[in-house]
Amino acid sequence: MNWRSLCALVLESAISAELALFSAYLLTNAQRRSPALYLLAALAACLALIFGGNLLIGAAGWLGLSDVLLALDLLAPPTVYLYVRQICCPAEPLHRLDILHVLPGLAGLLLWKTGLLDSMDVYVNACWFGYLAFAVHFFWRNRARYAPAALKNFVIMLLSVLLAIGMLRIVIVFQAMGGAPFREGLPYLLILCVVFLATGRILFTALQHPDLLSVPGSNVKYASSTLGKAQVDDLNRRLAALMEERRPYLDPNVTLNRLALLLDAPPRHISELINSRYGMSFPAYMNYCRARIAAQLLAGAPNKPVKTVMYESGFRSKSIFNREFQRHFAVSPGRYRDARTLRRETEP
Repeated sequence: MNWRSLCALVLESAISAELALFSAYLLTNAQRRSPALYLLAALAACLALIFGGNLLIGAAGWLGLSDVLLALDLLAPPTVYLYVRQICCPAEPLHRLDILHVLPGLAGLLLWKTGLLDSMDVYVNACWFGYLAFAVHFFWRNRARYAPAALKNFVIMLLSVLLAIGMLRIVIVFQAMGGAPFREGLPYLLILCVVFLATGRILFTALQHPDLLSVPGSNVKYASSTLGKAQVDDLNRRLAALMEERRPYLDPNVTLNRLALLLDAPPRHISELINSRYGMSFPAYMNYCRARIAAQLLAGAPNKPVKTVMYESGFRSKSIFNREFQRHFAVSPGRYRDARTLRRETEP
């Protein structure tokens, strides 16, 4: 065994152990469980098994694990995309159609086992880059909704590391085409070093802010890290008064910076407060306030068109209005108004 193989062995062992412990750590506290947490734990477990499997194949010759590792390698990319999407909107449930993301993996395994593909390298890399492209696109379109800033930085780091690993995987493919064992090549060692450092950073972040990577804002102590409890309570009172008196959410273009100017407070303090006290991002909280005022308008003006209520409550999109209203009241705006009207008519 040369020095490169020895370094790969040590790094694979360390990374696999780190990721396995991180996955277990995420699942130890029942109060933090959420779809985002399960997805992150699944991703960590997937990567732990992949690196651990490569270790067993290289060191012990367990070639029978190859198919298992291939399946995990095809399931990890959609898990990354679903996590990036879910951590942006932790209050939204996963869709039933999300189960269809396993189809590329199943199709790849079927093509491989039936011999229709001589090599899976191109297919696996296409899955990785395809899903990473979807994840980057979703993150860029919704970057303002990732709060606090530490969460946004974490997602950027995660995507950057995965994209860098993807580029190095292509180098490994070309190296393997030349007949050289990939575990003895410098590109693979570089991948292991990057993953080891990134995993260490993730564990450090998780220990600092236990809920940040799974349920943003569910830990009140995080919001209090920059403000004392009395300051948090005072900011919350001022926010509630502003929402009641000036109703800034009626402006569909209201931003976090605009709200910060009205409250005379740093935007990050307001973002942390909304995350910790209400368990929502800033845009989700604005839509929550709009849905509440829409319910009042529907109940108080039964003859007013629903579309008019939508605009008056600060929504610009009918689909978003219906989705947010149904999320908070479990019925559509029209049915909500009909139920309230029927209740008034039947009251003595």
